[in-house]
Amino acid sequence: FMILSLLYPELNYDEIEFHQDYMHPHASFEEENLNNLILPNNNVIDENKKEEWRRRRNTLANLQLLEGSKNEHKNAISLIDWLEEYGEENVKYLPKDVSYDLSNFEEFMIKRQELMSKELKKLLL
Repeated sequence: FMILSLLYPELNYDEIEFHQDYMHPHASFEEENLNNLILPNNNVIDENKKEEWRRRRNTLANLQLLEGSKNEHKNAISLIDWLEEYGEENVKYLPKDVSYDLSNFEEFMIKRQELMSKELKKLLL
């Protein structure tokens, strides 16, 4: 939360409750959602990749701060569907040149991590 609060300095933390939200919802990484997932290279996701993704779903690049009520509404909605409803322009550190489909999780995470790291370096150096 502390690092996210540095990345979202414009939020009014003493008046609104904010939640740490999973960009790609936590539930998306359950076995039934990953089975038969086709990756961008047309391969099926294997067990090692599933475990790696489950570990990475909890890292900073897959998290954002969201108003509690919006987060409760979002719940397990896929990133693509949520962006259609909420609008890409309202999301910080959203890479513009990648697919937001879960099958593209690795590239999304790399690009988002780059955006967040760049901002943190500006803030802390």
